[in-house]
Amino acid sequence: MHYSTSEESEGNGGSDGFRTMLAEWKEANPNVNLSENVLANDEYKTQMNTKAWAEQGLVMDLTDVVNNSPYAADYKQDYFTPFKDGDGKIYGLPVLTGGTCTVVVYDKQMWKDAGYDSFPAT
Repeated sequence: MHYSTSEESEGNGGSDGFRTMLAEWKEANPNVNLSENVLANDEYKTQMNTKAWAEQGLVMDLTDVVNNSPYAADYKQDYFTPFKDGDGKIYGLPVLTGGTCTVVVYDKQMWKDAGYDSFPAT
């Protein structure tokens, strides 16, 4: 889920860079089915509730992915703060300067097991 709509990305270097990175990742990982939920900025902020989802076990712990990245030493750690739980585990990735956009990775089957037929609208 992200709010990098084509309209919002026009003239926005960070958003354009995010969309370019996403396209390159899809090309490099054709065996992974990535479903995107692209929302306008306000709608995105309404739906984002990563910490509650983490407590319920509905989103993936990305701590090792972040820490094992070849770029880990270059990350501005403060940008991860909104996406961490009390134990310091990371559940989101800031992709625009200032940490204003997040990538949420979740297990579709776990959501179904929790009673959701689709990604929650509220």
